[in-house]
Amino acid sequence: MAAAGSIPTRPRAAFSEIARIVEAALFARRPVGAEGWQQARGAYERFAFRDAWA
Repeated sequence: MAAAGSIPTRPRAAFSEIARIVEAALFARRPVGAEGWQQARGAYERFAFRDAWA
């Protein structure tokens, strides 16, 4: 999805941010912590909410 040209730039960048955080937690076993959670939550809003796709 991060490279899908059919997805607008803002939600595509937000998805990339979410993926980076999740992959670091899962594969590198880095703790996400409160700051990481807030970053992922903000990125989710930029990805999923209607305004991101307008």
